[in-house]
Amino acid sequence: MGSLWQDLRYALRMLVKSPGMTSVLVITLALGIGASTTIFSVVNSVVIRPLPYKDPDRLVRVYTEFLGRMQLRRFWVSGPELDELQKSCRTCESVAGWSRGSASLAGGDRPVRVEAAYATHQLLPLLGVQPHLGRFYDASEDTPGGDPTVVVLGYDAWQRAFAGDPAIIGRKIHLDAMPVSVIGVMPKGFDFLDREEAWVPAKFDYTKLNRGGHFIN
Repeated sequence: MGSLWQDLRYALRMLVKSPGMTSVLVITLALGIGASTTIFSVVNSVVIRPLPYKDPDRLVRVYTEFLGRMQLRRFWVSGPELDELQKSCRTCESVAGWSRGSASLAGGDRPVRVEAAYATHQLLPLLGVQPHLGRFYDASEDTPGGDPTVVVLGYDAWQRAFAGDPAIIGRKIHLDAMPVSVIGVMPKGFDFLDREEAWVPAKFDYTKLNRGGHFIN
């Protein structure tokens, strides 16, 4: 113990005598600790801590790869590719897809701009989430062609645009000027990839979508 104390005193004296070296050491330590903390945060959120959905270890995200000159290893899938997955994946319990976009919600106290997920009807049940109010849309409301007629609101959008009105279910509002009926509200704290606050039937018509049109997650 005495030897350790002597070593510490010697090290402190050397640091005091060399302030420049001391500054370099402190900065190096700070950078190292900061980088380690950042890496751990990423690993913890992506690898260690499970996704906040039902059976997260069974969820798989599918990408398209272009391994030629473009070298794109994680690219969106096309409509025909999603259609093939839904029809032919024998090991999948369910296959869902969605695209993203911004939308305006009107019909409440004031219009609000939100991120919207245009998702197939399989997505929300696949994540194992339950609505706070109402229900999610089903296959009959997600048939190809035409404009969406229903919407599920995110909890925060429901609070901001409609003051948390508990009578929101069945109410007619406008989504980008399209009349839609509110059929559900997402649970408080539900967080998807891009903080979507409106969930809309995708109504993908696979017969009209090009295999080269990669826009579906």
